[in-house]
Amino acid sequence: MFYSCKFKTLKGIKKLIKIIKRTLQVLLLLLLIGMVLLSMPAVQSSLAKSATDRLNTTYGVSIFMDRLGLNWKGELDLRQVLIRDHHGDTIISSGQITTNLLSLNDLFRGHLNFDYLRLNKALLRITTISPLPCRVQ
Repeated sequence: MFYSCKFKTLKGIKKLIKIIKRTLQVLLLLLLIGMVLLSMPAVQSSLAKSATDRLNTTYGVSIFMDRLGLNWKGELDLRQVLIRDHHGDTIISSGQITTNLLSLNDLFRGHLNFDYLRLNKALLRITTISPLPCRVQ
């Protein structure tokens, strides 16, 4: 009687290990499929369009980017980026901008905090526009 109970317990443990292995295999496969999809130019262009539309409405600026992708280090890679203010003046023009994904989440929340931001072939024009003086009548 003791052996039959032990046998059922071992069988249950083996079954649990098999379920855990299959779950990990499925998760790894989904991660691999996601990486392959993100490496496709059509998917990158679609992501770039949706990201620029969201940023344009959030900040009231014109943002154009050719490609948005994820590199093998887990960094966000933006190509051919042009950002213009509401006057149409160029703020940032860059061949490539690289940052990490956590910084992108902060940007979508309205926080301009970056762990790091790497720019290649970049032009930055930052101006401060003072508000008009208030006239009391």
